[in-house]
Amino acid sequence: MRDDPVVVDLVLRARAGDQRAWDEIVERFAPLVWGICMRHRLSPADADDVGQSLWLGLLEHLQTLREPAALPGWIATTTRRECLRLHEEAKRRLQADGRIKRAMVVDVDVHHGNGTAAVFAGDPSVFTLSIHQFNNYPSEKPLSSLDIHLADGTGDAEYLHRLGNGYRAALAMFRPELLLYVAGADPYVEDQLGGLSLTLEGLMERDRLVIRTALTQGIPVAIVLAGGYAQSVEDTITIHANTAAVAKDVLEKVPPRRIDG
Repeated sequence: MRDDPVVVDLVLRARAGDQRAWDEIVERFAPLVWGICMRHRLSPADADDVGQSLWLGLLEHLQTLREPAALPGWIATTTRRECLRLHEEAKRRLQADGRIKRAMVVDVDVHHGNGTAAVFAGDPSVFTLSIHQFNNYPSEKPLSSLDIHLADGTGDAEYLHRLGNGYRAALAMFRPELLLYVAGADPYVEDQLGGLSLTLEGLMERDRLVIRTALTQGIPVAIVLAGGYAQSVEDTITIHANTAAVAKDVLEKVPPRRIDG
């Protein structure tokens, strides 16, 4: 990761109690937070809630942030997690309305899906699957319904094999009526905050595996984009665009059908 001396200076000054430095951090990164919220299609009110939670969380974690230069990545990841939390609450409302009984979250971000694991711990109506780099954030990983821990440097073949086996078994056992796919771009080999080694082609195969397998079984899929800190911003854009392209291609070939509850 390339250090940004301005960010490093702001973090160090804010840690020392410099209010002006803290205000500059908020001003500098507020557009990033807002943009992520809009990409997750949150309302302005929900985006404000996410921002408040984020800045409160940063106040609590600023002293323990290992690398000051990692602040932008921390903010982006935490904002996405907060957006997902709001989506999970919306999913609960669908369940409360009786529109669905069982839902599954498939989180393929390079980081463990600790948010959904914690939110739905002990809830038998939601199955959480996380496939992630084991030696990465967070250090303490709450149990998902299924955790697939991967070693550093795991590449396309092993990743797809282990995801396919675990995912298909979970679908057969749980039979969800809605699948939320958290399509992280950060398992990419060139990602600055990840340590896996997936190629662009491998990431597309991952997307196709998750989306096609669900749709062929009549399970509707909601997709949210997550992660993505490649050395080249263009690579991150390509990965996210490829997810949309794969979804479109699969949907055209495998129209969703209704399944029995």
